Amino acid sequence: MPTTRPGFIWSGTEWVAIGQEAVVNPFYYQATAPTGAATGAIWIESDVDVPSIDSAQFLRWRKTMTGGETSLSGNDDSSLSLRYTPGYEQLYINGVLQVRGGDYTATTGTTVTGLTALVANDVVEVFSAVARTVADVYTQAQSDARFVNKTVGGLNLVVPTGATNGTVGANGAITIGSAVSSVTVTGAFSSAYENYKIIISGGSKSVESAIRLQLGASTTQYYSHLIYGTFGTNAPQGATESNSANWNWVGGGDSNGCWLTTELLGPNLAKYTRLVGGSYGGATSTGYIGGLHKVATAYTDLTFIVESGTMTGGTIRIYGYNNGA
Repeated sequence: MPTTRPGFIWSGTEWVAIGQEAVVNPFYYQATAPTGAATGAIWIESDVDVPSIDSAQFLRWRKTMTGGETSLSGNDDSSLSLRYTPGYEQLYINGVLQVRGGDYTATTGTTVTGLTALVANDVVEVFSAVARTVADVYTQAQSDARFVNKTVGGLNLVVPTGATNGTVGANGAITIGSAVSSVTVTGAFSSAYENYKIIISGGSKSVESAIRLQLGASTTQYYSHLIYGTFGTNAPQGATESNSANWNWVGGGDSNGCWLTTELLGPNLAKYTRLVGGSYGGATSTGYIGGLHKVATAYTDLTFIVESGTMTGGTIRIYGYNNGA
């Protein structure tokens, strides 16, 4: 017997002419898997015991009838329940495709009715794309708000969960309210980053005064070292150490704006938190501050407080240092 024959396909038992009068079933299954490559035969691995068929939203339901059935439902010979998407199913009886709406009715997604009474040992197969319920997923807007596109070694703008006396924008920038004495930012720190950079800029203040910084709800154990200079001399004017509710003079400004730039090391870790490079600038003085918060607490929030007067407008931005993870 020749291994190939132009114009014909091997059905497994005989050569079948490929032409207009040839009926070629779109699904052909051998009873057993071939042991190797065979000319003239195609093996399609799609038996009902293959989990990927169902998980890929495609179902094959196959059952041998006992005789007299006019409807289909329930489990098939492999204990797979009948499911289909109405209008997308194909029903075969002994390999012959049936006509939807003529030979059968399929509207419920779990039953098929209207069949001519089947005969014992008839084999019925239902193929269908099955609609799946997708749960616990985020919309694009929710994903954009929750996940950060990280740049290795770079700074990533944090999107806090909320702000008192301020408004959190879609990108995470916080706009300070009008004539407020403090702004509390919730969800500022998380396990996503170890270290943070904080910048406040713009807006206005009613009087020249300092901006204080407080972590979470902590009220004690801030030990700050302050060195500052005045315009004209820039000489260190003093150093102080204190135990208070907040770091003082981490920022400042006159009526032309609120200004702050500082870095916090490990605020969300259950370790001491370090403040590095705090700076302020007013009409008469400028300086720098550093400090250590001697409480091993993991904080998520922070509050900015003006020493006197109020602040209006301006923008708070909190950046996380990406460690390349």
